[in-house]
Amino acid sequence: MFGVKCTELIKELKRCDIDGKGFLPNYNDKVLQEVFEEMQDLFDQNKLDVTKMSEETDREELFMAVKMRHYGMVRNHRCVHAYLMARLKYIKSLRWGFGTNIPQDIRKSMSENESKWFDSYNKLLFNYMKNVGDDGIDLCQEQHPPKFRFITVRCLSDYGDLMLSDGTRVSIKKGLQHPPKFRFITVRCLSDYGDLMLSDGTRVSIKKGLQHLLPRRDCEPLIRQGVLQHVLM
Repeated sequence: MFGVKCTELIKELKRCDIDGKGFLPNYNDKVLQEVFEEMQDLFDQNKLDVTKMSEETDREELFMAVKMRHYGMVRNHRCVHAYLMARLKYIKSLRWGFGTNIPQDIRKSMSENESKWFDSYNKLLFNYMKNVGDDGIDLCQEQHPPKFRFITVRCLSDYGDLMLSDGTRVSIKKGLQHPPKFRFITVRCLSDYGDLMLSDGTRVSIKKGLQHLLPRRDCEPLIRQGVLQHVLM
């Protein structure tokens, strides 16, 4: 019965929960070769039957056999494709989770071609990140958007003046806290308002339930209107 071997590959992925980021099973070269041999046998049998069909008048039985084998080859092809693509998708995610150096036990589960693909993908990603902007950017850091646009920091040592992206200069001296409590405040959105444009041109979405750290001068009018609520930390 053809089609059994390719099903083993899919069941193997299911057992390892590869889509749920379980673990990467060893590359099953043995079963893959058996599937390829089965596909070649089906093709050769179809080739013989097609030749017979040109010589015989009663072709219906041969036609049905050829059709069935063809469907078998297509199914094998789809299973092999799904097996290989699922593995590559998992291997690709390793670059974003572990960086350039993945654990050796995972590397041992990869085929030679998969290892080469990972190294090539790693080089492409590195070259792209290196050429973004003036100093490059590491896309593997902070892969999820921050909860707040602004954060409160405490100066641990004297540094001097820090120029922000909007041109503002901030004094970094040991013991100071930024942003100062009078410049930024935490607010909670009590109703839907739409976009609020801040004084630096940035737009902030004001939707019920959201919480933002915003410049006091930009949000005080909405606090008075009851759209925003000052959250006392």
